[in-house]
Amino acid sequence: MVRGTSTNLTPDSILAIFILDSDGRRVLAKYYPALPTTTGSSLVSHSGHLTSGRDAGPKGEKGSIARGNPWPTIKEQKALEKGVWDKAKRATASEILLYDSHVILHRPSVDVTFFLVCTPEENEIMMWNVLGTVVEAMQGVVRGPLEKRTILENIDTVLLALDEAIDDGAPLDTDPSSIISRVTPRTPSSSEIPLALQGLSGVTGIPITEQTIAQGLQAARDALARGLLK
Repeated sequence: MVRGTSTNLTPDSILAIFILDSDGRRVLAKYYPALPTTTGSSLVSHSGHLTSGRDAGPKGEKGSIARGNPWPTIKEQKALEKGVWDKAKRATASEILLYDSHVILHRPSVDVTFFLVCTPEENEIMMWNVLGTVVEAMQGVVRGPLEKRTILENIDTVLLALDEAIDDGAPLDTDPSSIISRVTPRTPSSSEIPLALQGLSGVTGIPITEQTIAQGLQAARDALARGLLK
């Protein structure tokens, strides 16, 4: 069920989304449905173990193949990514390509390009909105331009944002701001900080909103000790 803008998109409408760098190398890739997430040249299963493409299925069972995805192995995925990259480089103004009977939408950002793969039956405008949601949500969580360095430095929150936008091939949320609010830690305002703690930033030299629990407790103990000595 889509949380944001209402669409007519069907479950499993998205087959893959991947990010390639300026040389066409994989930065991040996720294939649907139920294929493990990949970054760089490694395949990371949902349990966090490094595996090869054929060894890990939807639940990590050896030899199993994820249902319905045309590219269940790393070799097939890399072939798709190379073919799509080569075709996108030759494209002039079009942001929508047809490759091997699949629709490919692509959107550049600094030194990377985002690609979304779907079936030709899907509404291209809706798919473009989904890709835009992913890009804008990731921009929000990295708090800056989307480039290879910032994506890899913030890979955990970037993947969270992606999972909030697309769930196993189905668009889940088309509102970037709501995704950002869910995956980005919120800094409490001064009105939410107890008065007894608001002056502790001067004790540690660290703003109270950035202190760890241990730092905050130590600062409180130090402040109490000084008060008793007066």
